[in-house]
Amino acid sequence: MGFFVRPEALDSYAKLVERNGINLSLTNVHLGGESRLENTDGVWIQHLLDAHTETVDRILTSLAQGFNQMGASADELARTASYYRSVDQTQAARLDATFVASPRPPLGAPGPVSTQRPGEQGPTEAIAGDDIRNPLTHLTEPGDPSDFSDPLALFNTLGDYPSPTWWINQVLDDTIGVNPMEYVNQLVIGDWKGFARCGTMWAQLAGAADDIGDNLDNGLRWLAADWQGKAGDAATYYFDYAGKALHSHADVFRVLHNKYVDIARHVWLCSKTLADIIKAIMDTAFVAGLAVLAGTSLSWTGVGAGISWSVAAWECSQILKLWGEATAAISEIQMAITGFVGMATSPDGVTLREITPLPMPVVDYDHPGVAPEPARPRQKGEL
Repeated sequence: MGFFVRPEALDSYAKLVERNGINLSLTNVHLGGESRLENTDGVWIQHLLDAHTETVDRILTSLAQGFNQMGASADELARTASYYRSVDQTQAARLDATFVASPRPPLGAPGPVSTQRPGEQGPTEAIAGDDIRNPLTHLTEPGDPSDFSDPLALFNTLGDYPSPTWWINQVLDDTIGVNPMEYVNQLVIGDWKGFARCGTMWAQLAGAADDIGDNLDNGLRWLAADWQGKAGDAATYYFDYAGKALHSHADVFRVLHNKYVDIARHVWLCSKTLADIIKAIMDTAFVAGLAVLAGTSLSWTGVGAGISWSVAAWECSQILKLWGEATAAISEIQMAITGFVGMATSPDGVTLREITPLPMPVVDYDHPGVAPEPARPRQKGEL
């Protein structure tokens, strides 16, 4: 097919790219704001913290790169449109023939798409230059995922349990060697509610990234139809790749959503189990302690002392059994957390592949026949 271009199509797509670059920047702001964890003092959440921070930082950098390249590419498209207005088609075609050929990816034919615009009743038809999705609808305050409650609430309730007396502490020291409430609290304390909401946030980012990609893809069909030739092929290839990178980010965000929610639910369910076990241990230790006291006080008479010591021994065996169940639950969640950390921080490329998206374009779109504009700071809110 020969050379053909409508500068108006380039202007239209430039505005769409600029607008969605800003949407991507706002998506990045949402990530930066909603990924912060308040309390990170607990052992388990400390174990996760570096993996969480590294994952968030990696995505922040990637999305910032995408925003910067989309803004610069929109500027280049606008300059290219001005260039084509300044020359006739014959001159532009001769120059286009000298460019290096690029493969043009297969695209569907452009056509109106039904969409719902904010503030408008009923669906409308989106055409060239229009967004077909509104990514910002996803960027709301993340809520708790289903089947999750804050584990700390369980241990706040346990905190109302009467403080162990010396003789109960003695029973615990002689059986399991720790105060189970204090031990488990050191594991569980932390902003697990915030971590769970990070899982919700990743799902929101997936929706936003897909919407931005859909807007680029749909607009590109209109641009490609109105721009034939080697330069048009190169531009189509560039922006098609950008759309694929955005959808790849969305896929990774969905994986992260599942990983975060799985860990949060694991901690919640494990904490629920541990809270029940600790209550049972404390009740059992209370009975054992009473039996020890009774056995000690009656030992000089010989009446009932044997029974009391037998009761204490049986109760202590129950404490050991219950603590064995607790340590098994603790080991299970620690293995899950270790798996999460390994997935997020492994130097192995195969392991990281699941959460490594197709990179956003490293450089902005550049028309080979258009002289670059001198660099200047971008104005806030500039389109």
